[in-house]
Amino acid sequence: MSSNRVSVFNSPSNSDAVKICRDAMGVSILEDGTPVLHFAPHKGQGYGAQLVPVSELPDFLNALEGYANGVERHADTIPTATDMLHATIATVEGDDSTVTFKLSGARGSKSTKISISDIRGVVNMIRGSMPRINEIAGIVTPSNDSGESESE
Repeated sequence: MSSNRVSVFNSPSNSDAVKICRDAMGVSILEDGTPVLHFAPHKGQGYGAQLVPVSELPDFLNALEGYANGVERHADTIPTATDMLHATIATVEGDDSTVTFKLSGARGSKSTKISISDIRGVVNMIRGSMPRINEIAGIVTPSNDSGESESE
């Protein structure tokens, strides 16, 4: 997968979705040379970090923000981060105020979850971080380990 992930932020935060995402965000380069953003707006068993190619972030963030008012499932599956979001997003059973999604169809990949009320905050935080994400994407080198976080 990827390694040599560089954290976008170096300071710890509290446990709401924006702060969890802020703490978990990092940029790395996949083996094929693609810079990706790792992010996870939720901690917990059964949920994992998501990877979005940096070049797809503007479209992906626009699509994710569109779900801040609720989820209408899309049936098509095209392998971009935005299309994976559309294909996999759903409300959590018994909790219409929380959604889950995953951006990889790879075996063993995990979904993440986020409260609908936290979506705009997470999107705005990542958008505001784009200069730093693009800067890091230009300096991180590819590797082939498990993609675990590396702190600066």
